[in-house]
Amino acid sequence: MSKDFTQSLVILIITTIAVASFSIVVLLVPSLVRGDDIAEGSLAKPLTAIQVAGRDIYISEGCHVCHTQMVRPLEPEMKRNGRANKEADDIYEFQIFGAPNVQGPTLPI
Repeated sequence: MSKDFTQSLVILIITTIAVASFSIVVLLVPSLVRGDDIAEGSLAKPLTAIQVAGRDIYISEGCHVCHTQMVRPLEPEMKRNGRANKEADDIYEFQIFGAPNVQGPTLPI
């Protein structure tokens, strides 16, 4: 290729579409392929109305920008709280987009 991406608009557009399509596939395929057997062995319970309201406030106030909900399986935490979360424990949760710079402690919902 003798031309740079910035010199050819067609190459730039095609590459942008290809990258965007790949990103969408990577984002959506795992949730479509995952089976229904994920709920087996789950400790998850449907969220109560107050928990849903709390999650909505957590998102609307922008707390998800700095704080994660990622489980960090540290030894003292496991002694105090039991086993770390598994994928099946979060079947009633959903991904919050727009948190590219995640810092700070884990906050429960």
